[in-house]
Amino acid sequence: MAAGSSSHPSQMAFDVFLSFNRDEEDDGYRRFIKCLYETLSEWGIKMFMDDDKKMFMDDIKMLKDDGKKMFMDDEVNLSDDIVKAIEGSITSIVVLTKGYASSKWCLRELVKIIDQKNKTKHQVLPLFYRHLVHHVYHQSQDVVRHQSQDVVQHQSQDVVRRQSQDVRKFFRSMAEKDYSEVNYRTSLAMSEFCRLPGIYISRKNSNTMFQIKSTAKQIIDRLLSLKLEAKEGNLFEMPLRLRTMEMLLGLGSNDIRFIGIVGMSGIGKTTLAEVIYAHSFKSLISDLGKRCFLHSRGRSIVSLQQQLLDQLASSKMIDIQILDENHGVRLIKQHLRFLKKVLIVLDGISETSQLEMLAGSPDWFGKGSRIIITTTNKDIFRHPNFKDKVQEYNVELPSHEAAFSLFCKLAFGDYPPSEDMKDLCNEIIEKVGRLPLALEKIASSLYGHDMNIWEDTLKNFHKVVYDNIFSDILKSSYEGLEAESQQIFLDLACFLNGEKVDRVIEILQGFGYSSPQTNLQLLVDRCLIDILDGHIQMHILILCMGKEIVRRKLGTCQQTRIWLRDDARRLFHENNELKYICGIVMDLEEEEELVLKAKAFAGMSELKILRINNVQLSEDIEFLSNKLTLLNWPGYPSKYLPSTFQPPSLIELHLPGSNVERLWNGTQLDLGSNHFERLSESIEQLINLKVLYLNDCHKLKQVPKLPQSIRYVGGEKSLGMLTTSQGTGSPACTMSPSSSNAPLLTNNDNFQKTDHKLILSHKTSLVGMENQVEKVCNLLDLKRSKDTLFVGIFGSSGIGKTTIAEVVYNTIVDQFQSGCFLYLSSKPNSLVPLQHQMLSHLLSKESKIWDEDHGAQLVKHHMSNRKVLIVLDGVDERNQIEKLVGSPNWFAPGSRVIITARNRDVLHQLDYRDQVQEYKVELLSPESAYSLFCKNAFGDGPYDKNDLCSEIVEKVGRLPLALRTIGSYLHNKELEVWNETLKRLDEVEQNFFDTISQRTQKKTTPTLGQI
Repeated sequence: MAAGSSSHPSQMAFDVFLSFNRDEEDDGYRRFIKCLYETLSEWGIKMFMDDDKKMFMDDIKMLKDDGKKMFMDDEVNLSDDIVKAIEGSITSIVVLTKGYASSKWCLRELVKIIDQKNKTKHQVLPLFYRHLVHHVYHQSQDVVRHQSQDVVQHQSQDVVRRQSQDVRKFFRSMAEKDYSEVNYRTSLAMSEFCRLPGIYISRKNSNTMFQIKSTAKQIIDRLLSLKLEAKEGNLFEMPLRLRTMEMLLGLGSNDIRFIGIVGMSGIGKTTLAEVIYAHSFKSLISDLGKRCFLHSRGRSIVSLQQQLLDQLASSKMIDIQILDENHGVRLIKQHLRFLKKVLIVLDGISETSQLEMLAGSPDWFGKGSRIIITTTNKDIFRHPNFKDKVQEYNVELPSHEAAFSLFCKLAFGDYPPSEDMKDLCNEIIEKVGRLPLALEKIASSLYGHDMNIWEDTLKNFHKVVYDNIFSDILKSSYEGLEAESQQIFLDLACFLNGEKVDRVIEILQGFGYSSPQTNLQLLVDRCLIDILDGHIQMHILILCMGKEIVRRKLGTCQQTRIWLRDDARRLFHENNELKYICGIVMDLEEEEELVLKAKAFAGMSELKILRINNVQLSEDIEFLSNKLTLLNWPGYPSKYLPSTFQPPSLIELHLPGSNVERLWNGTQLDLGSNHFERLSESIEQLINLKVLYLNDCHKLKQVPKLPQSIRYVGGEKSLGMLTTSQGTGSPACTMSPSSSNAPLLTNNDNFQKTDHKLILSHKTSLVGMENQVEKVCNLLDLKRSKDTLFVGIFGSSGIGKTTIAEVVYNTIVDQFQSGCFLYLSSKPNSLVPLQHQMLSHLLSKESKIWDEDHGAQLVKHHMSNRKVLIVLDGVDERNQIEKLVGSPNWFAPGSRVIITARNRDVLHQLDYRDQVQEYKVELLSPESAYSLFCKNAFGDGPYDKNDLCSEIVEKVGRLPLALRTIGSYLHNKELEVWNETLKRLDEVEQNFFDTISQRTQKKTTPTLGQI
């Protein structure tokens, strides 16, 4: 790897290094330097200015007896602080006076500055104070010539004569000698410097505050341009962003516009605003009047108001000092409303009060003005003065390709990385989640280093990220939250990231938070979380920050949340910090099994969430906190929950693989993988129970009466027992396909009024159809979240279209805002009832529909901003599709519509048929058909009558519906019934298939007599 310079643009400590002649005796000049420094500092520019000669080494003097030592190297005579300050600054401003070139240390500073410019992207801005350029240049040649004569007085006269003939030839010839190298470099540096474009300070009024602030404004504009020039080549994906911003700005319009650039810290909001302000929009901005860029971070309202007036108001306002914030508001409103087409950038606004005091309303400004606000807090735009008046632009993370290009550009410069380095780059990019500022900081810290340093950085990644990113970039967003919002943020980071929003709200309410929904919206507005497909999502660095905030309290007796094995072991064994613990979530592998002291739970009175596995106790547990909201403990080691355990806020209890006998009164109960033979009759007393999981309870023989509140039951084995034991007076509980935990709705009327996502009740085994379900799911392609997709499933009657649609629906419905499964089992006289049913399910409210056309309009209107899943089962006419689901453009992005039909032509009649994915259902394989029939005919008992089974399967042609129907009929029947059935199948094969077709339409189970 190529060696890097000692500084890097992303590591800079200062915006500006100010170089000036410290020996200048002119009071006006010194006053000008002081006021310029103060003004730029007040306006948010980080300055380095040294006016103390002690910053230079003590041996800066002319040593006549050893001129060689004096001029060996200019950096020898500069202090480390000066050298580091130049290397650590983005820009150097060099203020030239007539006496600048006569100062030896000024010239050495200049050589270092020009050298830094040539080695890196360090920018240089000359400031010519009351003189012309050539005056300084020729003076500098005289100084250098004089210095050379002192040095070479012991050399040959030929050298002196060549100097008097031509200065440049003299320096070139002397450059071959070590002792004269600095003179040649000084001449070249001065020559290069005087060719740079600069700012000229005239003699007239050069010391007035107006001239100083006018100069400061020019400097700020130039600094922005220079800063962007330094970043040139690193502004990836900028053209697309600029095109979007150009449309939002609409600079051709004469209205007043506020544009908010929103995104998480470090995503590139400021850079985008700087590009718009200073670089890419020059042709458009030239149509505007005055402009001002305000960096607000760490500055008072009054200083920002003062800069705004100084840069935008007339010269008469320059000497007016703002007394307080309200005075500043009055002055801004008074003097800026008459200025047409001003451009103001308010960078880093975090509070509504800042916006109110700087740009309180559009009517503060003249026509055609544009106010750009960058913020991590979009909640400021909901203030009445700004609501519906701010156009928001949400800055997105760069693509992986753009992030890779940016990182490599900063880490390697113009040298391409090796293949090994590419792997390390990709690993770092993944760890920081493509956040641009994080990429810049880490890449710059690795600039010029070998692979060992890179690997060490990855090993200590969390410390590197915390030191470089959390404290400076992200943590301010967290610290700006109220106490309750902070605690909710930490709960999300430690325990609930990736969970469904509705479940999170329910859990947070159980934790005792007063307004979790409002706080979640606040966190979204602050760009600390996002909600994608109904789930909480955190950027990886924000997630790490939240956990690091908690872990930094480890050892201070205040760590409140545990998710790491070593932390848990230490806390349980030390037993002295337990009263602060409010949550423990540990998903350990089997080889990580942890043994803890049960007595430690007695000290956790504040525990609200306990989710652990592969954790064993050294003794029976005697205490659990009554503040628990969620308890998930696979293999719970005791038969009983503690007798004192009466948690009023417990909403979820999951104890799979345990032998617990005493239950509780929550809404969800997971008893999967248990070995009990019967379920306690006390379960009927759980009047709040809505979800019951009995998956993989293979020894279960009896299920008692369930409470009326039950919504769904998971567990295939329990189905027959539930159907038999509940009778017609209780909810017909259902199973989850393939023994999964995906719950299916019972036909409990109370539930249908409250939740329309889970509306199915199918008892069909998926034997032999798993692959077809997977293929349909692939066609639906849920990763295409910005597209609306229609999928048509077609095939002959009884082949399994409905079964596939039902299982797919249950598998994916939770990823949508709402869902609806419509059975079009018989041709209705009107589609209005179906439209009404669909809207009621999807919107959870009643809709009055006058006719089919009105219903179609309502569907289109309400679904345009709603991500939904809809299944139309048994479609046989084009009109049914057109009136119920119209076309893909009726629905919000991410929506999915599944249509099952016997006749493929119905799909081909649609105007958008090229947008419909199609799947043809296949017959079962002979092996799967045999297994399906036997499963229905024999249940879990041993299979016999193999020859008869094979004959029947062959007769019915491997149709799933026929196999299930006949298999269920023959269940527990004598041999003579089997023979009679086979005989009738031989006689009336065709009538059988006709009957099967009719059953598909009527949704009734035929008897053998009907066959």
